[in-house]
Amino acid sequence: MKSTLVVCGVIALLLTSNAAWAARDRQEFRKGFRRAFPAHSEGVDNNQTIGINNIRMFVTNTGSFAWDKVDQGQPAGFEYPKGTGKTAVFAAGLWLGALINGSQIPGNLHMAVSEYSDEYAPGSAAGGVPDDPNKPEYKVYKLDRVYSDPSVRDAALADYNLGAVPHGAPVVTVQSDGTLDILGDEMMWAVYNDLDSLQHNNRADNLKRSLGIEVQQTTFGFSAQGALGNTVFIKYRFINRGPWFLDNMYASQWSDPDLGGATDDVVGCDVSRSIGFVYNATNNDAQYGSSPPSVGFDFFKGPKLNGVPLGMTSFNKYINGTDPNTATKSYHYMQGLDADGNPVIDPTTHQVTTHQLNGDPVTNTGWLDSNPADRRMMLSSGPFTMAPGDTQEIVVGIVVGQSVNRICSVSLMKFFDEAAQSAFNLDFDVPHPPAPPTVKATPQHGGVLLTWDNHAEQYNQTGYDFEGYVVYQGASVAGPWTRVATFDKNDGVLTVLDEQFDNDACVPLQKVAALGKDKGIEYSYLASTDAIGGGPLHDGTAYFYTVRSYSVASTVIPHVLESADTVHTVAAQSPPAGVDLGSASVTAATQGQYDISLNPGTDNVTVGIVDRNQVINASYKLGYKPDAAGAMTWYIVRTVGTRVDTVINNQTDFLGDLSYPVFDGLQLKVSGAPLGLLGRVTYVSAGSNPPGLKGEPDIGGAYFDGSADYAANILPMGSAIDPTDPSKSFDVEMRFTGAIGPGQIAGQKAYRYLRTRVPVPPDTVPTQRVYQYEDYVDVPFTVWDVAGNRQLNCGFLENAGNPGTTGNVDYSDGLWDPDSLPDTDDRDFVAIYTSTYSATPQPVYQVDWLDPDVGGGTLDILYGLWPNSTSAPIVAGDKMVFATSKRSPNDYYTFSSKGPNRFNVALAKQELNAVLAVPNPYFAHSAYELDQFNRVVKFTHLPQSCVIRLFTLAGDQVRVIRKNDSTSQAVWDLLTDRGLPIGSGIYVYHVDAPGIGHKIGKVAIFLEKERLNNY
Repeated sequence: MKSTLVVCGVIALLLTSNAAWAARDRQEFRKGFRRAFPAHSEGVDNNQTIGINNIRMFVTNTGSFAWDKVDQGQPAGFEYPKGTGKTAVFAAGLWLGALINGSQIPGNLHMAVSEYSDEYAPGSAAGGVPDDPNKPEYKVYKLDRVYSDPSVRDAALADYNLGAVPHGAPVVTVQSDGTLDILGDEMMWAVYNDLDSLQHNNRADNLKRSLGIEVQQTTFGFSAQGALGNTVFIKYRFINRGPWFLDNMYASQWSDPDLGGATDDVVGCDVSRSIGFVYNATNNDAQYGSSPPSVGFDFFKGPKLNGVPLGMTSFNKYINGTDPNTATKSYHYMQGLDADGNPVIDPTTHQVTTHQLNGDPVTNTGWLDSNPADRRMMLSSGPFTMAPGDTQEIVVGIVVGQSVNRICSVSLMKFFDEAAQSAFNLDFDVPHPPAPPTVKATPQHGGVLLTWDNHAEQYNQTGYDFEGYVVYQGASVAGPWTRVATFDKNDGVLTVLDEQFDNDACVPLQKVAALGKDKGIEYSYLASTDAIGGGPLHDGTAYFYTVRSYSVASTVIPHVLESADTVHTVAAQSPPAGVDLGSASVTAATQGQYDISLNPGTDNVTVGIVDRNQVINASYKLGYKPDAAGAMTWYIVRTVGTRVDTVINNQTDFLGDLSYPVFDGLQLKVSGAPLGLLGRVTYVSAGSNPPGLKGEPDIGGAYFDGSADYAANILPMGSAIDPTDPSKSFDVEMRFTGAIGPGQIAGQKAYRYLRTRVPVPPDTVPTQRVYQYEDYVDVPFTVWDVAGNRQLNCGFLENAGNPGTTGNVDYSDGLWDPDSLPDTDDRDFVAIYTSTYSATPQPVYQVDWLDPDVGGGTLDILYGLWPNSTSAPIVAGDKMVFATSKRSPNDYYTFSSKGPNRFNVALAKQELNAVLAVPNPYFAHSAYELDQFNRVVKFTHLPQSCVIRLFTLAGDQVRVIRKNDSTSQAVWDLLTDRGLPIGSGIYVYHVDAPGIGHKIGKVAIFLEKERLNNY
């Protein structure tokens, strides 16, 4: 009966107020009855959103924003945090009001209102005549500062220059670093006017009189963390295109701020900051729960009066159902009066004020809003004047703070507002953080693999240096975020502090903003433990990750700039049934030259698989090109079918470490010594035979599998040659004359040394190891300085073992003939001198290698080599090449990859037997459910494509789930095909996988805890 009486009462109210509601432009009885959407011309653009940071907000070309006029089911148009579906503002818009030629109310009062219908039309009004609002050039334009694809950037800029700039939009150009010089990191622009009096039909303006105003609106935001990541700026430029002198003019920022749930909002203002704000009445909001945010609207710049910008001159509020329904009431609100034109009295001071609710909820002082309701609020600035042709400009910011509770959120919002005000004071010339990396997240069994690129490192910001990447795991898609890994430069930059808001104290404090590790930059991270809940990652559970790039400054505040978040929601799981990730492959990189007559480059190029799931069927070419300064860089071009594109560009890393970006699941490393130093040692066969020598890594050299290097880097050799001085290095070739061993064909003479032991007087037992000179013998090769065409001296070392000891083996035979056995003592170690070859032995080399002069590093030994022979013969014309590091655009490397087999039938059949419904049984809830309103049962180990049919035990079909995606799981929300909730009981599921097979199973569903005793 009570419900019936309430409904009847509401109907009676609607009937008795029919005329008033009809004047509301076919709109509301709000919350339960949705606002109707006003008709509009074809030129109205309601589809655009700004979303570069934590806010996603609709922007139109008719004066309204934060209202989704496209989705009539959820028209709140200010999503925060972005991606959560939670909304903090229902609608907002620009109101203007003025008296014509000094007349008084209700004389020639003219207004323009953007509320639930807009009195502005798209287009300019040059000459006092409104242009055709349906021209396609009068849309909402959007530009980003950074584009990954220059062609996309150029197309967007060309469109903007053609359609927006001629109508007053700011000129935008491409900077030297390829970015656009826009306001913020994302900028939108539109022009509209109120000159069509027929457009003036909003309930808050019953006079239907044009002001003659053209508005050029620039909306922009920053891709950043902190204050700028939680603020959207709007710059309004007004031009008086009409014939009237506009006197006692006011500009108002109106808003219907439904902060989550609409009926528990309270509002207030901070006069000193020119900010009006909304916050929650309790810590129990319908959307935001115990931590509702606070949203502030700030006049960063008001209209000018006598050349001085005004601030927020009035603030007022009203509730749904008491909206102004005449222009006079609206104008009274603008002036800071009540709707009837009476002064407002502050109940705490008993003084007249134009700022309602101007207390401080953080300190719980002053006039506070104590009656939560569905609030509206207006910030106004005025009065000012505009003669025909005059221009005014105001800048408004929408700032959001979300902390641990409603009051802390107000404090955080004001903290952010101060930083946003500082950005305005700097004319928005604020330092930019690096761009966020492009991240790919691949689910794995019990883990999530994150890989990213390195385009963020193309960073140029005065005072800041790019430092690295930080991986965060979030408790939700909007955080809070926990740092799980840092990959930064090895440069001594470790812990860096900045002033940040402390959620426990609800005040700003010095806190850790960066926590470097000095272990080098990397581009992949495998998450296997849950940093939020603890323990391992569980298959089927959704986890939230973001990777931020960051830069650091030592003399600029803030010291740390982090990029905005690009959040990835990933459920750990095995690949779909039938996907054979192990079949993904990549070939070794093969070197090539465009002109084979030139010396080839010496870089070592290796490619491996980081993420098998990302590997595709493609071929690749690595090439070189000089940068603007002439330094050589490298790039990778990918070919897929007939499409060719560049996937890696302008790379300068030649260290061979882990600091290489990941592309298509692959990681390619280019390693090479600094130019001019020894870069590669290779065996080059004269014919088609495989190499006749291989490396013996025992000496720990940097080349030829660890068996070659500068002599100065190899013991027991000493050398006078500095291995870090490119001027001392040159290309050398050992040119073989034929097979090695007895009967070998002599090439030149070499100094032979013997590794042995000799007695130390007066003892007679050999105990001291020496490397003594023996003789000058023939070897089956010649040694050449390639560039100088000069034959060089050389020597080699044999091993006589340990004479006088049991089991001694003497490997010396007077020949240079390395054996094929690994880790033996048959040394045959080669030393290459820089001196010109002489067939007559020179005394300088007829010394023991461990003599003081040699051990002191006085000999000119350039390179050393300790090889083993292979089963392949050494033939005349074969060479050992010691090449100094070089790279040029003449060099390239090719390789190809093959993606995994995604339909291995045999593997899919095995997985089909493992299909499960989880949890089973389902007791009232599952761990997969994000809140109490959704229900989730998952089916696992599924192929990419299948159909799941669910039946009661009686055989009645209740639900069909069709799966066709790249996951191995499907979700049943415990609803029927008609969207009705099922009842508790046993259900049979049938999985039909075309080309694979079928699986039948059962799942028990218990929906209410109190019913468990019945089963």
